[in-house]
Amino acid sequence: MFAGFLLGKNAARRGEQEAGAADSAVKGAVAGLAALLLAFSFSLAAGRYDQRNTLVVREANSIRNAWLRADLLEEPTGLLVGHSFGRAGRRYVLTAVVFALLVTLVVSVILDLDRPRRGVIRENFGPLENLRATMRSALSPAQQATRWFLYP
Repeated sequence: MFAGFLLGKNAARRGEQEAGAADSAVKGAVAGLAALLLAFSFSLAAGRYDQRNTLVVREANSIRNAWLRADLLEEPTGLLVGHSFGRAGRRYVLTAVVFALLVTLVVSVILDLDRPRRGVIRENFGPLENLRATMRSALSPAQQATRWFLYP
């Protein structure tokens, strides 16, 4: 705006006249286009913000569900197996150990799947990393320094 002010002041000193309606129409169209672009940009940014909030709530719900599922597999499951062994009159140690390991493994996998950012099972971010590398290579070093989103 300051540069435009200086240009306009210089034109006024030289005695240049405004083009009138045509000049005002162009200025109005440019201002309207800028407002439209800002409105669309704001709308897209707000949509991404809402989507991130929704994803956080979904992840919290997934973790809570995994916690509740894991809580269902406490003593009563092991109690029933022990009861069956008692009825048979014999301890099946290997069977009990395998059963406990399988239950632990299943609960661990459920928890791991419900936490996509931590654990052994993770999401594949390869396509995003490839895109970032492509974007980084297309910019000069000076441009790369100003692009915060290109850095991990």
